[in-house]
Amino acid sequence: MQYMKIQQDQDRFVALTGLKRRSENSKTGPMVQSYIYTHHHPVEARRDGEQKKVCGTCPLLKANAPDGKNRCYINALHASATWKATKDLEVAEVPEKLPAPLRFGSDGDPAYIEPEVREKLLEATPKDNKGRPKYTGYTHQWEDSNDEGLPKIAMASIDPLMAQRRGMTTLELRKEAHAKGYRVYRILEVGEEPQEGETICPHYATGVQCIDCSLCNGKRGATDKRKDIVAPQHGNGAAKF
Repeated sequence: MQYMKIQQDQDRFVALTGLKRRSENSKTGPMVQSYIYTHHHPVEARRDGEQKKVCGTCPLLKANAPDGKNRCYINALHASATWKATKDLEVAEVPEKLPAPLRFGSDGDPAYIEPEVREKLLEATPKDNKGRPKYTGYTHQWEDSNDEGLPKIAMASIDPLMAQRRGMTTLELRKEAHAKGYRVYRILEVGEEPQEGETICPHYATGVQCIDCSLCNGKRGATDKRKDIVAPQHGNGAAKF
């Protein structure tokens, strides 16, 4: 089985892919991918504003952008293939074991995966040599969500558009995210360097894939002293470094 639906309600559903034929994503490597979809075709969902049901307040989404431009790095036509393959499937239990590390939110935000489903996914994903689950995850919902389990799952995603909307700097937002218990994935301004406590995403520094890195995941308690991650701007209309 290549595809599986593991959650569904009236607004959205969650699908897994890469269970047999692995992802060819050049940045992530062959990870198991999780998609959070609305019941509308991904192209229509972005056009009609329905995408907010799975992306929330993400400023990269056209419906939320201050200037009305789409900067989402997701290709909606590409995402539609998994949507078509999974929209009519019955909801199934999360497998006991996944064949590869997991990417939370290949499209959509992991804040919209039910907490109990997220926990099952963490249990199922492969573990490192210290018994820790191997996965990646980012959320733009860290500002508004009261989900106490979300910092365990995802990095707080911070970018210049989010800062512009709030009338703040990305570094000020970083402090807010830390106060809420998150590690941070911050998009740099053009020409900006990493600050104290930050390190450049290894993919941009050395070409390593996410499947072999796994730095971009949730905070593992108060003893987790790993650095925040920064990356150059990417996506539609972003500056190229």
